[in-house]
Amino acid sequence: MCVLALDPTGERAIEFLDQATFNSPACSVQVNSTNELAMVSNVVIPPVAKSFCVGGVSRGEFAPFVKHACTPIADPYKDLEIPKSGKACDSHRLLEIKGTNTSLTESELETTSTGESLIPSNVILNPGIYCKGINISGANVTLAPGVFHVWGNVEIESFADVVGEGVTIILKGTRNRLKIHDGAQVSLTAPSTGLTKGLVFWQKHLNFGLYIAGRETKQPTAVTAISEISSGGGLNIVGTAYFPNHELIISSSAPVISNHQLLPSLLTA
Repeated sequence: MCVLALDPTGERAIEFLDQATFNSPACSVQVNSTNELAMVSNVVIPPVAKSFCVGGVSRGEFAPFVKHACTPIADPYKDLEIPKSGKACDSHRLLEIKGTNTSLTESELETTSTGESLIPSNVILNPGIYCKGINISGANVTLAPGVFHVWGNVEIESFADVVGEGVTIILKGTRNRLKIHDGAQVSLTAPSTGLTKGLVFWQKHLNFGLYIAGRETKQPTAVTAISEISSGGGLNIVGTAYFPNHELIISSSAPVISNHQLLPSLLTA
């Protein structure tokens, strides 16, 4: 399975729009929703998967034909304990990494009046606790292996190039989101061992004050935020993007590649 929509009753739990092309012949798509419009396709080229299985009813053309009235599949990560991160922040402010990458090519930048390339060397960002979010724009950033605990938004803007192997980014908060802008390039691989094995993105609904006090946060039953991938530069994920309380919108003008390893690649509300 490569896509699992967890919403039990929502309309358009998965929707294919505009000029989107979905091609996943080696793995399956599951929609738990029992709605009469659980999965909808309005695209010219029918989405392709090994199989499509919907709890309710679909609309549109798919290849192969959709199976309806399917038994819901339980959230495989529901009982997974979030790794302990301590109480101290490695960054108490919004971490902003701003580079000089632009729409110009490197050779064009080298011909500027300085005669030197304006593209900076890689910034290496270490795992830790980022209490106000991370914003990367116009910079080349390498994420060191490990778990990034982020309270606040993770935003990767145009002309940013972000890579990392053995990385899990945990979005902690109540309304925070992931936003990858058009023109960004992102290539991330999940850890192969440990508690977050197989997870690249993990959205976790948590109240900061309650968490610090060691108390539980009541989990929502509806969508709390919208995360977006609009990466015209391209996105390559090896592992799972797990957004149990978010709507996930992918509107990239370049290929978005998600390589699943035993577990679903995209799990959304």
